[in-house]
Amino acid sequence: ALLVLLIVGAATRLAGLSSPPVIVFDEVHWGKAVNAYCCTGERIFDVHPPHGKLLLTLGAVVAGYRGGMSFETIGLPYGTYSAWTFRWLPALVGVAIPILFFLLLRLLGGSVPIAFLGGALLVLDNALLLETHVMLFDGILVAAILGALVCFLQSEKETTPSRARGWRLAAGALAGLAVGTKFTGL
Repeated sequence: ALLVLLIVGAATRLAGLSSPPVIVFDEVHWGKAVNAYCCTGERIFDVHPPHGKLLLTLGAVVAGYRGGMSFETIGLPYGTYSAWTFRWLPALVGVAIPILFFLLLRLLGGSVPIAFLGGALLVLDNALLLETHVMLFDGILVAAILGALVCFLQSEKETTPSRARGWRLAAGALAGLAVGTKFTGL
C-alpha cells in the first residue's frame, strides 16, 4: 500500500513540474523571499515565520539557483532557470503527505484498506496537488503537522523509554517546523 502511494504520489507531484514555465500565483512573493535569503540579503516583511521560505530557498540553491530572477509579476518566464528549480522541493514534500496520512490512520487503529483509502484520497486531491506542484510552503506545513502527529503516536506505542524519547523529539521538531512555517501550525 505504501509503495503504491509512493509511486502514484511521485507520478502526480513530479510529472510536469516545469509547466507552466512562468511564475504563477504566490511564486511572485516566495521567489522574492528566495532571492533575499540566498542572494541579496534584502529584508522582506512577511507575516509568516521563515522556516517554509528557508526550505524553499534551500531547494532552489540545491537545484543550482544563484539569483538573478526578479519575480516581479505573475506570468514572467523563468528564463535561464527551469521552474523545476523552484518547485521540486514542495513536490517532494507533497509525495510524503499521503504516506504520512496512511501512517497516521494506521497508528489510530485503522485497517490497511481504510488507511490506503485515506492516502489515496490525499494523493488525488486537487488542492494538495496544486499546493505542492508550485513554489508554495503549505505542503510543508501539512507534512510537518502530519509528521508530528505520526511521531507522537508512535512514541506512545514504544516499549522502551529511549525510543519513545526519540520519537517525541522528532514530534517536537516537526511541530516546531509547522509553527515556523505558518502560525496556523499551532
